[in-house]
Amino acid sequence: MIDFFGRDEALAYLCFACAEMLSAGTQGKSKRVADLTQLIASFLVEKYTDTASEKPDLRGGLPIRQLRKVEDYVHEHLAEEISVEALAELVELSPFHFSRVFKHATGMSPLQFVTRGRITQAQQLIRETSRSLIDIGLEVGYTSPSYFSKVFRRVTTVTPMEFRNSL
Repeated sequence: MIDFFGRDEALAYLCFACAEMLSAGTQGKSKRVADLTQLIASFLVEKYTDTASEKPDLRGGLPIRQLRKVEDYVHEHLAEEISVEALAELVELSPFHFSRVFKHATGMSPLQFVTRGRITQAQQLIRETSRSLIDIGLEVGYTSPSYFSKVFRRVTTVTPMEFRNSL
């Protein structure tokens, strides 16, 4: 099983045990299956519900609910300037600590995350509309068409025009 941050080894072992029982032809109504099902359910409740998220995160990453809060904010404010300070304030952390735990959780800096969100949205708009590339660049937060093109190319290896022409 893969969660947002990576592999959950304990859950993976439980799933492997379940897979072994299935491949061995164990009946679904057996006590072993019922016990394993109860164990998996208990594990998920303890680790992934609100009561579990109140415990400190020993991995050093952001809890999923905070990560989703940041992701939603970025998506809703792509056209605006998004600072690390604003994102950190959103999850009530210092900018330095937020940057560190965000990178640990996602594998990218907050700035890279915002850039990826903008370029992904731009790609979607290029695919789905016939609007000008300048308008699309403005909508996803780039005030300079040349800078939009430069960032788009750095992320996708093609310019916005080449991307549109390849569709």
